[in-house]
Amino acid sequence: MAERIKGTNFNTDLFRSIIPCSSNSPPWTVPLPDFDTTLKIYQKMQTDHREIYNRYQVIIESHPNFKLIFTDASKSSHGVGYAAVSDNQRISSSLPQHCSVYTGELTAIKEALNLARTTSDANFLVVTDSLSALEGIKQLYPRNCILRGIKDMLRLLYNDKKRIKFLWVPSHTGIPGNEEADKEASRAALPSSRSVIRTPYQDLKGLIKVHITSLWQQKWNGSHSKLLAIAPDVNTRFTLPSGRRNQIIMSRLRIGHTLVTHKHIFEGTDAPVCSTCNQRLTVVHILMECPTYQNARSLNHLSNDISEVYYRSVECKQTQAHKQTPDPPPYRKPACGNKPTDGSSSYTNSLIQCSIDLTDTSGLESEVECPTDEVLFGALYRRTGCPAITGSNK
Repeated sequence: MAERIKGTNFNTDLFRSIIPCSSNSPPWTVPLPDFDTTLKIYQKMQTDHREIYNRYQVIIESHPNFKLIFTDASKSSHGVGYAAVSDNQRISSSLPQHCSVYTGELTAIKEALNLARTTSDANFLVVTDSLSALEGIKQLYPRNCILRGIKDMLRLLYNDKKRIKFLWVPSHTGIPGNEEADKEASRAALPSSRSVIRTPYQDLKGLIKVHITSLWQQKWNGSHSKLLAIAPDVNTRFTLPSGRRNQIIMSRLRIGHTLVTHKHIFEGTDAPVCSTCNQRLTVVHILMECPTYQNARSLNHLSNDISEVYYRSVECKQTQAHKQTPDPPPYRKPACGNKPTDGSSSYTNSLIQCSIDLTDTSGLESEVECPTDEVLFGALYRRTGCPAITGSNK
C-alpha cells in the first residue's frame, strides 16, 4: 500500500501533521458543560437584528460574573483562519487550505479553553456562532480528534474549579464580540498568516479525494473511450430520467448503441450508411452532423456540444417528470411526404423523440430499411404522443 501511495506522487508528509486520536480521560468522567442556544428561535433573515441583540444583552446580563470569550473561524482560498477574542486578548492563527471551517471553529473553541486556563477568573462564557461545533461537544464518544482534545480540556478546567458555559449566537447580526472575532479570523486566513498546525485526519480525506480525482482525470483524458466525448469530465454525473423506457433510451444514446445503428451486427450485414451524406450512420451523426436535420436542431435549440446535449436533456427530463401532463393523443402516421410541423417541442423531448426510433426494438424493422426524417422525426407519436421534431415550419 505504501508503494502504491508513493507512486501517485502524493505529499505523504501531510500524514505527519495528523493529530493523534487519543484521549487522556474516559468520556463518561468528563462533565458536560451548560449550553445556551436560546437565540435559535430567531430567524436571522426574518428578524430585526436589534431584536436579536437586545435578547443577547438580556442573556449577558444574567451572567454578571462570567468572562466572555468570543470565537470564530473563516475560510478563504488561501486557508482557514480562527480566532478567540476576550477583552484585550487576541489569539488567532491559520490552518492549511485543506482544512474545513468546522475544524477552524473547533480549534478556536479549544484556544478559548486554553485562554480560560491561563486566567484567574473562575467563570467563562464561550460565545460561538457554530451550532455544529456545540453539537459535537455534546457527543459522548466523538471521533474528531479536536473534539477529544476539547473534552480533555473541559476535564482539566473542571478539576481547576472553573466553570464553562457555551452560548450560541447567529453570525453577522451586530453582536460586537462576534464581529471582532470574525475580523480576526478573516485576517488570519490571509496568506501572510500561514502557520503549521496539526489537523484531524478527516480534513485530509478531501485532499486525497481531489488528488485521486486528478489522477483519474489524467488517465481518462488519455483514453480512447467513445464516452470521452460525452463525459470529458470525470466529475460529470448523469441523472437518469424517470421511467424505465426513458432510462433505456438515454443509456443507449450515451453509449451510441441503437437499433438503427447496430442492427447490422445481429443480422450479419454491412454497417448502415447515411443516404444523405454517404457516411457511417451513428447517433452523433444523426443528432449533430447530418444536414438533413439542421433545421430541426435549430428549432429545438440542440447544443453543438454532444456532452451538453445528453446532460441537459436528462436534466430537463427529470424536471418534467414532476409535472402533471395529460395523456398523449393517439398516434396517426403522417401520409407519405407530409411531416408533422409542430416545432414547439421542448429541448428534452427533442432528444427523447429522436431516440425513440433509434432505440425502438418492436416493429421498426417492418416499417423502414434505413432511417429517414419521417422515421426519426415523423413517426414519434406512436410512443410519446409528444410534438415531433420537424425540419420545417408549415
